[in-house]
Amino acid sequence: MGKQRMEKNLPEEIMEEIMYKLPVKSLLRFKCVSKSWNSIISDKDFIKHHLKKSITDDDDLSDMTNHKLIARFKHDQPPTFFRHVSCSLHRQPIIKSGFNENMVFSIMGSCNGLLLVTAGVNLPYLWNPTTKKYKKIDLPLGFYEEEVQLGHDDQVNIFSRPRRYDYAYGLGYDESNDDYKIVCNKVSPWNRNPNLSQMNHTLMYSSKANSWKKIENSPKSLCFPGKFVAGRLHWLCRMDGFDIICLNLTEEKYEIVGAPQSFTNNAEFKVVKLEELGGYLSLTIMSGGADVDVWVMTEYGKRESWSKVWTLSNFVSVPADRANGRPMRLLWRKNGDIAVAFGSEIVVYNGKNVVSRSPLDILVAKLRCYVYVESLVWPFASGDI
Repeated sequence: MGKQRMEKNLPEEIMEEIMYKLPVKSLLRFKCVSKSWNSIISDKDFIKHHLKKSITDDDDLSDMTNHKLIARFKHDQPPTFFRHVSCSLHRQPIIKSGFNENMVFSIMGSCNGLLLVTAGVNLPYLWNPTTKKYKKIDLPLGFYEEEVQLGHDDQVNIFSRPRRYDYAYGLGYDESNDDYKIVCNKVSPWNRNPNLSQMNHTLMYSSKANSWKKIENSPKSLCFPGKFVAGRLHWLCRMDGFDIICLNLTEEKYEIVGAPQSFTNNAEFKVVKLEELGGYLSLTIMSGGADVDVWVMTEYGKRESWSKVWTLSNFVSVPADRANGRPMRLLWRKNGDIAVAFGSEIVVYNGKNVVSRSPLDILVAKLRCYVYVESLVWPFASGDI
């Protein structure tokens, strides 16, 4: 009775404004209240607006509710299973059941609340861990063929047995066409010379068309998951310096994003990682002395905007205590705040200052983690799971 009275007295636009402020889990329950509520919550424009608000509401890294950290860990006792821990970036973690806990799978990318995971022998899935929807993405014809088939641009049967090749996946969103896309680049592990573009074979999956197609091969070898920023997927390549290769998901063309000028042929770098930190392109460098520097491109596309935003040795002596693992960068904000998982806590820094600390129940910094935002996004029909 109260629900009917509220629906009658409140205009729909007011109802929407109230719903925009609610968490995803509440909205999922409210879909069952009435047909009109279900219609509002299922509307694409509502979902986009709710997603945008969820991201902007978490500008304060010391008090975030919508962003979650998902990490894979292995059970100590046999049989060996891989489970996922999901936690808020400022609260205690919650163990969530994965979509198949008996299947070994890896997280390859995160975009607008969707995770790209590969299971078994590189079988891709799209998964929304908040709504618990998932979809296996059928692989193109010929994925398991013995020999590589080349020569016809309109054919997609260019994959052979996964054990013979490495696969660099990436997940991103083509806003112009409202299309979530998966890019799969295949390279032979025996031909990793970054300049041998003829050894790369690239396909793109469109959630809108629910199909794969052959696209232009990457100009360089890509061996790691792509990072999605500003409508493009990015990969780091190293050959006489550093190149960041990006693929524009709308135009389906490759571009070069300039790394910081100081990166040119620096032999002191031991490890360099390309990352996405809260919508910004980032590079993390571990030097031979075990110090860690984090750089962020504060204005996308402007090489001069690369700035060093965090250095490990400003806070702890290096090399760091191995019991705590390596620091894991999570999110960066325009005001200079950066959230870092280190040991059994998440610390928010700004410059050389510590803004806040949040304890965790697990040693997150020793695990492979991804940050995702809770969302209602699902690019397929409601029954298509």
